[in-house]
Amino acid sequence: MADLDPIGSVQPPSMSIQAPLLSPPLTHTSSFHGLHNFSILGSEPLNWEQPSTASYWSAHNRGAWNTLLGHGRNDPIPTSVETIIIGAGVSGAGIAHFLLHNENFGGSIAMFEAREVSSGATGRNGGFVKPVPFEAYPRYKEKYGTDRALQLVKSEYDNMKLTEQLVELGAIDAHFVIRPHHEILTDEDTVRSHNSAYASLRRDRHLKGMEQIDGVTWFHDSEEARRVTHSKNALAAYSFDTGTIWPHRFVHGLLSNLQSSSLSNRFNLYTHTPVLCISWMKDQIANSRWHVQTTRGNITARNVILATNGYTRHLLQSSCGMPPPPSSINGWLQVLSRAVTPKRYQMAAYTIPESLLSSWRFNFTFGVRGPLSNGSTDKEGGYGITTYDGTLVAGSELAQIASIVEDGPDPWMNQTDDSIVLQPSTKFYQDFPGRVFENWESESEGIGEGLVRTWTGIQGRTRDSLPFVGPLPGKGNNGLFVSIGFHGHGMCRTLIAARGLVHQMLSPNLEWDVRLPRPFEVTEERLQS
Repeated sequence: MADLDPIGSVQPPSMSIQAPLLSPPLTHTSSFHGLHNFSILGSEPLNWEQPSTASYWSAHNRGAWNTLLGHGRNDPIPTSVETIIIGAGVSGAGIAHFLLHNENFGGSIAMFEAREVSSGATGRNGGFVKPVPFEAYPRYKEKYGTDRALQLVKSEYDNMKLTEQLVELGAIDAHFVIRPHHEILTDEDTVRSHNSAYASLRRDRHLKGMEQIDGVTWFHDSEEARRVTHSKNALAAYSFDTGTIWPHRFVHGLLSNLQSSSLSNRFNLYTHTPVLCISWMKDQIANSRWHVQTTRGNITARNVILATNGYTRHLLQSSCGMPPPPSSINGWLQVLSRAVTPKRYQMAAYTIPESLLSSWRFNFTFGVRGPLSNGSTDKEGGYGITTYDGTLVAGSELAQIASIVEDGPDPWMNQTDDSIVLQPSTKFYQDFPGRVFENWESESEGIGEGLVRTWTGIQGRTRDSLPFVGPLPGKGNNGLFVSIGFHGHGMCRTLIAARGLVHQMLSPNLEWDVRLPRPFEVTEERLQS
């Protein structure tokens, strides 16, 4: 895929279907204290009125059970609150939950969402709460050292456990299930690298109590690997427990529980209320520090929390004519606006052919590491889960590559328009299951089976693949916090990030939550890398 730095161009209309793309963004040049010059996207507001593609999750969230549809869109906005949360996905919902259930927080919260609850990346992902047990461990160890590398791996298991606890505590009907996951390895290089990573983590695991790694089962014999995974390409495989969830129902449950509890008088949710910009209050009236402008009015707050992931950039590049923050803050805002890059990603949903159900049950999740066919050099084959009704939800980096034209504009990086799908990617998805699984051929699909839906969503990508969590660099608490840049791996990190952010926000000296990996911290080094 393209590097994270260049400013992307819009996709040629001939490659897209559904609604037209947004106009090309304007660009300008900025610098901060001589660190470096960089190009950033213009600060024109995003077109929130443009219809989005309907994901599997969003298409099934429109029944009577969804009591948050259009919530607060016509309610008056207060003039001031203690804390504003921008974004009503899993990050924003988790932060609101942990804030309001913390005895050290007694203030009020206003949450703003540009569209419906969970309409961003949370409602458009693959439904995975999947720890990566050891694949990234050698890279983490080389960069951060053994202790922090172990914590990064362990934290994803902690996040899965925290998800389970919140589902049980709130009696949330989110179809959360822990089930077997099969990682399918399709070439010798991939088998070798995964074996090496596994061995490295096994040697070190006792230092952080990483007993979870003992739950990994390997299938080194290719015939056994194909039998267990039903994959025609498996050279080897390994299995471990992972979680799957209906992400929209989970977020709905967290927020509706706040709305219906004794905490409801301190929590207000406003959907269809895009935030245009945030600015510093020159005269800090009533202990407020931040001025937030929305499409329906203005509001001030002592604290502002950005839970906006890939939709962060436009908020940080304009103060809407209001006084900008002091240079010590504004400079970091501009650098932060460049540190998280929006990336469009296309997903797919399938009805599994009935002819396959008599021979094997799709009661597991899967990932493919290595090429899907002979001669392919790409190592990211794809992944998928089955939902409660048996639908297969899948994604593949190969589908994204299918829509890239050599020497053409990048249709994915620096894109925030999720109103289209791209034809070459859709075509790839039509044949994707048949390239992974035995006996799944187009001829076996009846009418209404196979590919039934494809959609796009916007990820927030970072250069080191880790999120930014906490306040801006510098001494003191200026009241601005972020939980952004989850790099397509948010369901495995957002809740521990939310808990850690709240811990730090409410600590007298902004103390770091030791349960949260330190590499998530918003540091000068990370922002300038």
